[in-house]
Amino acid sequence: MQFEKGCKKNEPSYLCTLYFDEIEEALGPIPGVVKKFLKEFEDVMPDELPRKLPPKRAVDYRIELVYGTKPAARAPYRMSQPELVELRKQLQDMLESGIIKPAKLPYGASVLFQKKADGSLRMCCDYQALNKITVKNKYPIPLVADCFYRLSWGKYFTKIDLRPGYWQVRIKEGHEAKTIVVMRYGAFEFLVMPFGLKNVPTPFSTLMN
Repeated sequence: MQFEKGCKKNEPSYLCTLYFDEIEEALGPIPGVVKKFLKEFEDVMPDELPRKLPPKRAVDYRIELVYGTKPAARAPYRMSQPELVELRKQLQDMLESGIIKPAKLPYGASVLFQKKADGSLRMCCDYQALNKITVKNKYPIPLVADCFYRLSWGKYFTKIDLRPGYWQVRIKEGHEAKTIVVMRYGAFEFLVMPFGLKNVPTPFSTLMN
């Protein structure tokens, strides 16, 4: 996005790509201090998340609606038989993990599937109608250029990808019903921050800071 904006403004841009035929040969062995660090904190870097709600943190996600508005009701999208099978599978997994729970209110967003690069299906919640009536949170998101500048003093670098990051932020109590999704197998509300909602980068960025 920053590169695209720079091109529109006729700003000079530079693109660099690095290739390593042999990663280990290029980087050398992992320093002992790094190995010790990884071993000491391996309990916070599991291959899979615990099948339960994340702990309550200092940051949660809330949905503030424009005054006088309310969430709209949407009918479920039609799905093929393979999609319905996948929907039931993912739905059961989220229920067992405590990510969602059955909802009773008569409104909500629809869900659909998007095929990923590996051929598997990602369930997406169509929150477009809800996003239009959600008050924008203007908390500043870190600039990419500033993040790279801070890296200039580093010696060791780590790329951390939280599993799945947004699901580690809980919904503020009382706001869960605004996240309701409707589908062939009923209506459900999220207890953690779902993908696709307006403002979700804000509490996540706040938590990271």
